[in-house]
Amino acid sequence: MARAADHKGLAPLLGHERPEVAKLALLASLCTGADPAKLAEPIGERGASALEAVVIEAVNERLRPHHRRRAELAADPGYLDEVLARGNARANEVAGETLERVRAAMAMTYLCRRQPIPMWRCAHQRPQHFR
Repeated sequence: MARAADHKGLAPLLGHERPEVAKLALLASLCTGADPAKLAEPIGERGASALEAVVIEAVNERLRPHHRRRAELAADPGYLDEVLARGNARANEVAGETLERVRAAMAMTYLCRRQPIPMWRCAHQRPQHFR
């Protein structure tokens, strides 16, 4: 937000003359549900820095419940470790299934840790396309 040009006057707020100001007003509007032009009215001629303050407050207010929930979760590291462990176990399970399908498709099941016996015991038992 600090990179928006500092324009005095917000009269052409939604016009094409000042798109960076219009973007800030739109962001505040999305966070508050208010019309962008109505958000600009009380700002008047105070410029983009005043609009930035409105936008920052609107964004912070919109994200406040998420910040609160994040703080609650961070307060219980054991719960986070449990969630991460479950996610890791599930990811390993999915990855293992995928690797098994890849190995089968590539006729490389002899490398699979679950089945350490060779796929073909001798060359004449191999399928034609692998000879």
